[in-house]
Amino acid sequence: MPLDPVEARSPARSANVVVATFNVLQYRSARKVRRDMLRLARRRDVGVIGWQEADGRRPVFARMRGRGWRTMRFRGPAAELPVSWRTREFTLVSAAQHRMHGGRDRVVFPFPARYVTRVTLRHRVTGRTMTVLNTHVNHRTTQLRHPGRWRRGVNAALARRHLARLAPMWLASPGRYVVGTGDFNIDYRSDRRRRPHGGPTRVFRGRAVANWTALGSRGVRRTIRSSSAPHNRWLYDTVYASTRSVNNGWLRFTGQRVLRGYRSDHLPVLVRFRLR
Repeated sequence: MPLDPVEARSPARSANVVVATFNVLQYRSARKVRRDMLRLARRRDVGVIGWQEADGRRPVFARMRGRGWRTMRFRGPAAELPVSWRTREFTLVSAAQHRMHGGRDRVVFPFPARYVTRVTLRHRVTGRTMTVLNTHVNHRTTQLRHPGRWRRGVNAALARRHLARLAPMWLASPGRYVVGTGDFNIDYRSDRRRRPHGGPTRVFRGRAVANWTALGSRGVRRTIRSSSAPHNRWLYDTVYASTRSVNNGWLRFTGQRVLRGYRSDHLPVLVRFRLR
């Protein structure tokens, strides 16, 4: 998608923004989920949050609204993928939900229909727009003993379809800055090492850059908190930026953190960008 001439022109001012991704683990008590979500929202450095498994959390988003946040929530299965932003940093331009594939109930590891939610925001300082693509890829898609290799079955087959349909959205989405948040249920290190056909390393090549690629993953705390997670599963949660935004110098990765102290089976990942 060609950029509007105004978007392509350098803004008068540059700025920093922190984008977070967090799978809150919906199968917990409302109190525990609320505590995790509000803890993340209280961080003054975070400007955008892409949530996964956050359907049914209207009371939490109402409390966040009183603390300077707005949230775009969706209907149906896409309801698990809201996006929140600080009103002092962004205003809403548009939003949409994009279906990647249907769900399956009568399989060994059931899963719902999967979506990408797209929220386009205007950044108050630069005056330019940022699109956030938020998603959650099927679980049980790669082999436990051979991470980076696909399992057989419908979970993995539809995960590959999901990634293939997401791939063109990195370059086709509106805005000078295009970023993505998500629980990809695929270990980044293993995928990058083995480069399986249909995995994110191959499918997103030339389209999107992961924070773990731009800033490195050595010495990083694993994003999977559960003690039952296999030792070779480290980095499921990722923040991406479109290759166009990065290569043009409009957006630059400048820092990342995996946060401690959250009780979901995933830990929040924060990525700092410099916008210009």
